[in-house]
Amino acid sequence: MNSKNKPKVSSAIDTVNEMYSPLDFSYKCLAGVQDALDEEPRPGPHKVERTEGSGQFKANSIRFCYNAISDLENLSSTLEHILENPLELAWLDLSFNDISNIDKVLLQYPKLKILYLHSNNIEKLSEVDKLAELPELISLTLHGNHIENLPGYKEHIISTLPRLKTLDFISITNQNRAEARLSRERVRKK
Repeated sequence: MNSKNKPKVSSAIDTVNEMYSPLDFSYKCLAGVQDALDEEPRPGPHKVERTEGSGQFKANSIRFCYNAISDLENLSSTLEHILENPLELAWLDLSFNDISNIDKVLLQYPKLKILYLHSNNIEKLSEVDKLAELPELISLTLHGNHIENLPGYKEHIISTLPRLKTLDFISITNQNRAEARLSRERVRKK
């Protein structure tokens, strides 16, 4: 089969192929992300390499899920200590914590493609607006937050983040995008 006839690989698969094994700091009872500095990541199926000398991890994905994190105050400094190249962060899992607002610190990671924030305490749809500045964000989870029950939840997120391909682990369809546009137009007319 020549290159013209080869099937195109979906971008979701491309995203996965670009990922290193995630550093896993889940279930560590962390009160803040900085507490990870005193912990070793959980062992996974694939060993995550460390750089010689600094001991930083060669990873671009990290899990802080199932902890008691309420803010991201020290995210930058923590990632600078843990990761060899923190600006390459592509996947961040902050699900099942106590986060109530989306911190703009996330905007320091322009290569962030996947962000899990489900099962936290986010109450305002306007919090999602901050993520519009992430140019590569294609997958976001927010279900299990208070905002999930607000009218126009899905439409607001899809219209605010038009590059998203999945929301709450569900693919965004053309129909979803059309409904989001209509919803946005109705809100603007009010």
